[in-house]
Amino acid sequence: MNYKKVALNMLILAAVYYILPLIVSMNGIIWVILVVNPLANLILSYIYTRNEMCFCQTSHLLYGLYGALFIPAVYIYYNSTALVYVFIYIFAAAVGGILARVIKKR
Repeated sequence: MNYKKVALNMLILAAVYYILPLIVSMNGIIWVILVVNPLANLILSYIYTRNEMCFCQTSHLLYGLYGALFIPAVYIYYNSTALVYVFIYIFAAAVGGILARVIKKR
């Protein structure tokens, strides 16, 4: 696992999770939760998995980290009902990783 790439991915996701809600209005926050955050997870996990030379088991931990990074944002910007999105973001990251592996094998 390349820790510099992981740190860069986490930094980008932290910007999406923590800075974007400050910029958008209350009406736009729904789009951030439902569209922007899952797409960011999917795209970043796809790029990381595609560029990672070794498909080792530790790359699966990255998907959980993507979701865990959102947990503090739930209590800062939203309420506890938004915790279900942690699992949605983990799922989106896993789908991105699986897509990268399938495409890379071809």
